[in-house]
Amino acid sequence: MEASGGVLARPVVLLAVHDPESRDFLGAALRGGGRPCVVRSVDARRPLPQWPLDRVDVAVLAVERGPLPAAAVRGLAARGVPALLVAAHWTRHALDAAFAAGAAGCLVRTGRGDGLAAAAGAVAAGHRLLSPELLDVGGPAPRPGAAAPAHAEGGRAAFRRADPLRTLTEREREVFALLAAGLSTAEAASSLRVAPSTVKSHISHVLTKLGVRSRLEAVLLMQHAPDGRPCGQG
Repeated sequence: MEASGGVLARPVVLLAVHDPESRDFLGAALRGGGRPCVVRSVDARRPLPQWPLDRVDVAVLAVERGPLPAAAVRGLAARGVPALLVAAHWTRHALDAAFAAGAAGCLVRTGRGDGLAAAAGAVAAGHRLLSPELLDVGGPAPRPGAAAPAHAEGGRAAFRRADPLRTLTEREREVFALLAAGLSTAEAASSLRVAPSTVKSHISHVLTKLGVRSRLEAVLLMQHAPDGRPCGQG
């Protein structure tokens, strides 16, 4: 089922997790988000041909102990199913390997699973996601516009060039940078010295341009450059 802006109203998510407790936790996070998902689940250790992938919009894979499930990510990509990987800890090598295998997103697993349903919906709608705190994992991020190393092509460096904010105006970026920092609509309006209605108008335009329905999804799509500004600005 699809909502306005090309965003799925209730995406069908296949949750691939081996540990039963993690499966229950992540499943609850997906079902209880701002836009609940239809959740199927499978033991991640089963062979990919046995996964119930019919009419699945996105696969969420929990990266637990052991190597990155690169083969599963590649197999999902070959079947046209985007993969969103969730892990408590990431290394730069793991991020590069994940995106090189074809992952659509890598997220840091939080204690409450905050934002997982929104992230799954955004990936199902065709966006690529990366938790902002992962941009500097394992060393300095590439300079804006710098060529990606050959081994990272299609990986994290290539992801940085896929800038979903390029369609936004400078003022729209400023508004969402403040919202991403935790300010309310009224506080953002005060900081920018404009009326709250003006900020709400900017928010509406941003949601339309990014094809999302909530501020949370828009913030998830914001990727921050090393100097703290949204990518594509400056």
